[in-house]
Amino acid sequence: MKVEDKRKLLSIITTLLLTVGIIVIRCFGFELWNNQKIYILGILFFMAILCIFVIQDKLEWNQKNSLIFLIIWTVSIIFIVLASLTGINEWFPYFIPVIMVTIMYGIDSGFCFNIFISAFLTIIWEVDYKNISISTIIKFLLIGTILIISLKFMKNITQIIFTGMSVLFATGIINILYYNLILDKVDIKALFKGFLIIGITYTFGFFLSIWKKISYKEETSNFEKADVYCSEEFEAIRNYKEKAPDSYMHAISVSELAFIAANKVNADVGIIRIGAIYHEIGKSENQSDYVNAGIEICDKYDLPDYVKNIITEHCLKIRNPKTIESAIIMLADSVINSIEYAKTKNQTINNKKTIENVMKVRLESGALDSCNMTIDCFNRIKKAFLDAY
Repeated sequence: MKVEDKRKLLSIITTLLLTVGIIVIRCFGFELWNNQKIYILGILFFMAILCIFVIQDKLEWNQKNSLIFLIIWTVSIIFIVLASLTGINEWFPYFIPVIMVTIMYGIDSGFCFNIFISAFLTIIWEVDYKNISISTIIKFLLIGTILIISLKFMKNITQIIFTGMSVLFATGIINILYYNLILDKVDIKALFKGFLIIGITYTFGFFLSIWKKISYKEETSNFEKADVYCSEEFEAIRNYKEKAPDSYMHAISVSELAFIAANKVNADVGIIRIGAIYHEIGKSENQSDYVNAGIEICDKYDLPDYVKNIITEHCLKIRNPKTIESAIIMLADSVINSIEYAKTKNQTINNKKTIENVMKVRLESGALDSCNMTIDCFNRIKKAFLDAY
């Protein structure tokens, strides 16, 4: 089992153990509607989520993340305290933290948070705490799950409106079934309030998502972005690996060779990593028109513009490379293609001679004229390729 999978499993086990612990305490007769005990439960709530994030290695203790986490915790506790002091039986606001956690730290963290929130709400809202209803916790789990999954579709205004309406409809159906089949009553006023609150919550989640994207673009280095965009867990890469495995392995080879050269000429290795992996990602959707398909994938996953430029420039059919990074990827791709082609034809070739020929052709054809590459830089890249073979 991978280390990351072990972390996820451990975080889920931690969540379940804490949830079961609270249910056991409740069933043994401790009345949690007391204000002091509500505060204690809030602290336990904070410790549980903190434990989950640390286990999953998702929380770096910098000033920004500490502030975000404090806000999430504060919002959670405010609703807990307000509910205990006023007796307001509105549970929708509790899912604001679930949305915040999912957006900031990923779906797996959101699901862990949702399990805890659902158990917590069930404990508070069950009058007969010694006979906790399974149907109640299932209702909360379903609603939280719908919210979490819906966040994947928050790409633009049209999708947020459609998804928001779908979420309202789905939660409404769940509540109607719950009130009619389980409680044998329908509280129209409560349903209306719930729809209103969840609409506000969803809008808040959308703007938080937009803020995260803007903040990520401004503050995150290309090297850090590469860790995210090139991860096999990233949806675009996962699809690429499944639909076009040969092309994906080719991209890995290009990335490794280009990375070596980039270090020799002080190019941006973050751009190199992302650009090399994505330069033919369009083949996962369209083998013939993979350039345009690749650009569409970049738009779908909000990748940086330089990735689209590399996709357009690496094959030299549309335009020549405009940057050193794009040129390195084009050269590495040409070298790898030539060597791989010879292998498929069972030809015995001298790899170093092939590299020399490819580099000479690219230089003399003018393919490097637009990127302001010096002869010294060109020679260092060529030497890096030769040393790699």
